[in-house]
Amino acid sequence: MRVLYIRSDFWFGTRVGGSISHTAGMISGFTALGHEVQLCTPDPTHTDLFPDTEVVRPPFYMRLPKLKQFGAALYSEYMFRELSRKVTRGDVDFVYQRHSQYNDTGCRLANHLGVPLALEVNDLVSEWSRELGSRLHLPRRAEDAERKQIGSADLVACVSEVLAERVKSLELSTGRVIVNANGVDMNRFHPGVDGSSIRETLGIRGDTVVGWTGTFGPWHGIDTLTDIIVDVARRSDSRVHFLLVGEGPLRKPLEDRVQAEGLRDVLTVTGAVPHEAMPQYLAACDILVSPHGRPKTGRFIGSPTKIFEYMAMGKGIVASRLEQIGEILDHERTALLCEPENVAAFSEALQGLVTDVALRERIGHNAFCDAVGHHSWTSRAGAIIDGVREVRGDG
Repeated sequence: MRVLYIRSDFWFGTRVGGSISHTAGMISGFTALGHEVQLCTPDPTHTDLFPDTEVVRPPFYMRLPKLKQFGAALYSEYMFRELSRKVTRGDVDFVYQRHSQYNDTGCRLANHLGVPLALEVNDLVSEWSRELGSRLHLPRRAEDAERKQIGSADLVACVSEVLAERVKSLELSTGRVIVNANGVDMNRFHPGVDGSSIRETLGIRGDTVVGWTGTFGPWHGIDTLTDIIVDVARRSDSRVHFLLVGEGPLRKPLEDRVQAEGLRDVLTVTGAVPHEAMPQYLAACDILVSPHGRPKTGRFIGSPTKIFEYMAMGKGIVASRLEQIGEILDHERTALLCEPENVAAFSEALQGLVTDVALRERIGHNAFCDAVGHHSWTSRAGAIIDGVREVRGDG
């Protein structure tokens, strides 16, 4: 099949993070299954990341700082107009769109072309804004676009069961709603990756390395992670070094707290790194941690890409027992699971994996096997293809 992939997020210069991983993963999955993919995006930097990209560059005035979200709302109409002019009936078999704020290009273009729309839903706009504590400048426009997209999509692929339940409760969708979690590229993330050069470059020698990747924000449990670092560094009999890979607003408070506790030598923060380099950074670690906290506004809707990448690397994992994370990971078989925000439990679990290498290796091996068997991006792309074929009535 020929897939028109619309990534309409009105962000620019984004080269790292979960959204990029998801886009890269789905494109690689579709391609591995023999399908053709063209990505359409407003961001010209994506031409470096993805080989077949149609940049629908917004006019300069839409990107003026004063416009902020108004530019994103205006861009939806512009993107539809440009793509409907460039893409004609017969060019594609279905439209796949990553759901984004204010943008209803996918449903309008799919209707224009007479093909199905598969909508990837990672969050619901108004709910996610409340969770982040941000304000929608045009709430009615955002919700109207969201309702139109969900109501018109032939296939709605939600990244978690919780999110699928929320979508169904809106009673908008006339199409099929499925759960299609995030995944991992097993060709790039696997136990055979060598992380020794990263350790050497960063000057980490002889320590048990506990790793974390993500955005330094509340959603990723940074406050809990900070407390864990301080607690483990104070109490551990074995020397432990924490390697944190990422960027965000809570990075400095974390570093300041560790510095104030006199523990700066147990911590390395790399900042953001290109996703293509992430396997080497994970390989440099012995244990990987994901201390997500409970959401402020409701249940945890996420499907953290890091969890699947952690599993694929065959490392010991300590994570929050929280919605999908606690369903994907099996306590004491593929990870040690702790109650969210329980610093003492996380510290104890980490110390257990530091001292018990056999347990660490067993958990890592089991996690790797689960990743191979159930969580590749190829399988995620296959679920979309199967859903679209069902919608089309293909035999």
